[in-house]
Amino acid sequence: MVRRGSSKPSDPFKGLDVHRSPYRALVRVWVVCQDHAPLQRGLERSTVEQEANAFQRAIERGDPRPVVHPAAALRALDEYCAALGTVDLGPRQVEGYWVVRRPPGSRSSIAEKQPNHPEYWMRHHLLVPISHQGIRIEVRVPDDPGVRALAFPFEAATGGFDDGVKPDWNDPPPPYRCRRLVDADTRWCSVAGALVEAARREARIVVLPELTVDLDVLASIRQWLQRKNHGLVAVAAGSFHVVEDGGAGEPGKRRNLGWLLSGTGDILLEHRKLQPMRYGSRARPLDEDIEGGNELVLLAARCGLVALAICLDFCEIGGVPVASLWSAAGPSLVLVPSMEPSETQQTNKAHEARAKELRREHCTRVLVASQDVGCQNGQGLAWFDGDPGEARAQGWLWLTME
Repeated sequence: MVRRGSSKPSDPFKGLDVHRSPYRALVRVWVVCQDHAPLQRGLERSTVEQEANAFQRAIERGDPRPVVHPAAALRALDEYCAALGTVDLGPRQVEGYWVVRRPPGSRSSIAEKQPNHPEYWMRHHLLVPISHQGIRIEVRVPDDPGVRALAFPFEAATGGFDDGVKPDWNDPPPPYRCRRLVDADTRWCSVAGALVEAARREARIVVLPELTVDLDVLASIRQWLQRKNHGLVAVAAGSFHVVEDGGAGEPGKRRNLGWLLSGTGDILLEHRKLQPMRYGSRARPLDEDIEGGNELVLLAARCGLVALAICLDFCEIGGVPVASLWSAAGPSLVLVPSMEPSETQQTNKAHEARAKELRREHCTRVLVASQDVGCQNGQGLAWFDGDPGEARAQGWLWLTME
């Protein structure tokens, strides 16, 4: 293959049997197309589409590969791999990427209209890097059949509490470290009420806020899910500060740990907050006394990739790795437990900016459960496909995620 507009030939297939290793070939040409030049030079749409057809026929017959534009090779390999019928085999690791089948309707509005966008030529697959700026990314097929079958549209609930139950902070802060809830029984009553109402409204997903569910309340949630007939598929059970066992006599690390539970109360994944809160002046720091995680787990469902993020993991901007993580991962659904001072709403505004950016780029849907730091109120926020594309409510938000 020759990269048009360049004096040097580029053959990502060198030493590779494309017919026998089409996924490796797909990844290699995708990497070529990430460079600016190939998709900006010599790109005549009708010609490239004809070349893609010729390239695909050559692969199918085992004939010598014709020299084509990189976009043509990308389209041909995408179509060829999709035709292999491997949709049920789950994600696969190939040369530093997860190759995932893209669910219908999940391509970005930008990619659908712009031939100089790589995803215009790759309709059927999503490539997710195995590592992004030091953050490991794992794509996992969940054991739970209800989560695997989750598809849009579905009913959802997200929000917060007005019961005044605060985390029991170390005294005096900072740094901020919460040991337990000051009244776990009252909080469990609030959570149970939300779950009962969610079941009554036939919700499939429920999202609870950051630092609102300690280990005692988590245990109660799991028992409720195991024992009740409710119809819930998954619960993002908030988060809390937890000291993990260091093992072998090593001191444990304090994490802000979040949980995604199945409808039967099993833990589908644990998420360690990637971006601890480090805020304020030296005279008045607002530092979260935890160690950040370094892994993102994505669950492969019928609706696409499902992710769990905690507050700043999702909305932080600037040069930190999480700022570009979500663009690289391309999830279809992100569940975000969050907490912020209600008088500023800065965090929720940042969530909105990130959610709208991802909706344009990956057609991502987002559910945020935001709790006021004083635990006097909470709110639910959502961004989704269709019109008006966003919704929010004080207390609890009940909606159809389309």
